[in-house]
Amino acid sequence: MRQKKIKWSIIVFLCIGMKGLQAQNAMFINYKSGVQTPIDVNSINKLTFNTFDMNVLKKDGSSSSYELNNIRYLNFGIATNILSLGCTKNNDLIISPNPVKDKLHIQFESESRGNVQFQIFNMQGRVIYQQAFRSLCGTNNITITLTGFVHGLYICHLVNASKIEIKKFIKN
Repeated sequence: MRQKKIKWSIIVFLCIGMKGLQAQNAMFINYKSGVQTPIDVNSINKLTFNTFDMNVLKKDGSSSSYELNNIRYLNFGIATNILSLGCTKNNDLIISPNPVKDKLHIQFESESRGNVQFQIFNMQGRVIYQQAFRSLCGTNNITITLTGFVHGLYICHLVNASKIEIKKFIKN
């Protein structure tokens, strides 16, 4: 009788615990520059590594090669609309001036209109500034007043539908 209770307890526990599980459907290539490129895991036929490159052979016969020297790390996770995402250029996010005294100017390119999340982190990893807004197709500009920020190194984090970009700046 006791074994039967344990068996049913395990089954109930697994059913409840597995209810929230989702398969990971994206591989993210995180570059040293801060840009992140997602790849739909279901489209990958073969993933190979040699001395200098990582090669991705897709089921449609196309292939991509990525230099290992430029990759910070690979990450697997859950993504939505992964098929609409593509490789991004490294220079889409521009911050100036750097170092900055009072006003930080941010410029970035967007391939379409959409929601954008902009964050500034201090070196302890805390979000000290956050702003959500709608981007326009093409060039977008934001100006942020930094008068309440202490002197030091900060990290800008820009997330939109097709890319994540990270840049560092110094507040004087």
